[in-house]
Amino acid sequence: MKAKFLVTALLTLFVGASIAEAQRGGGPRPGPGFPGQQPGHPGQQQGERIRININMGDQQYTAGSPDYIGLRDLIRQQRPNLQLNRYRLESVSVLAKSRQGQGQIALLIDNRRVGAENVPGNPGSYDRPGTATYSNIQLRTAAGDTAGTWRLEVRGNVKIREITAVVRELRGPVGPGPGPGVPSTQVVNVAEDRFDKVIADMNVHNVRVDNVRELRISTVEKPIRIHEMAVTFANGSSQRFALNADIVRGRDLRVQIGNRDVRTIRIIGTSLDLFGSRAHYKIEAVVLR
Repeated sequence: MKAKFLVTALLTLFVGASIAEAQRGGGPRPGPGFPGQQPGHPGQQQGERIRININMGDQQYTAGSPDYIGLRDLIRQQRPNLQLNRYRLESVSVLAKSRQGQGQIALLIDNRRVGAENVPGNPGSYDRPGTATYSNIQLRTAAGDTAGTWRLEVRGNVKIREITAVVRELRGPVGPGPGPGVPSTQVVNVAEDRFDKVIADMNVHNVRVDNVRELRISTVEKPIRIHEMAVTFANGSSQRFALNADIVRGRDLRVQIGNRDVRTIRIIGTSLDLFGSRAHYKIEAVVLR
């Protein structure tokens, strides 16, 4: 009888303590795989994880000054309806090879280098098309925020077949404004000119526009092909962007600059209309206010 009374008392005490703990908000805490708050994003939750494959068509980059690849632009071209301001970049993998095995690919987040890897290769396999001649270069971001520009920096004689970006949706409170870490911007027209037919034209625009987040190239009427663009900044440094993209009326080509002061834009392009007059294009800048 005493033993039965003791068991009943202990059971009552356990149930009462459990109820009290539940009323205080106790219970399981978020852990791995649990949809709760994650390190580096206070008040936000991990959401949908998306993998975006970008075919680069064996794009070649040459030794000399580094080349830069705007990841946000490429992702938007693949997934135009994806609101990237609500996603963080988790990782990037690049299927690439270099001619001498001395190339390098680095991941830059808002002009901060967060990772860099050497690109293997040799002269004998550089011009061979087989997938086995390429190496998979893995670049991961830190656990913290990845707001700002997402770019790859390519150094050396490197050929890129494919880029795969993995992004993770941020859920929960994101604060006021258009999204987490997105400042107010305005779009300003900075340059206009024309491209000739058949033979590529190089036009140089001397501008003075500060805090440029992004440059947008569009055609006024006729289709154009943009081969490359080089931008010189107020501090004298420059960046070259190998674009090789066709633009039709109503669409534009966007290049991430990284909130910098632009002084010169050199652009090489061709009119794709073989029978009409030269193609009229314009360059706009997205400026932080």
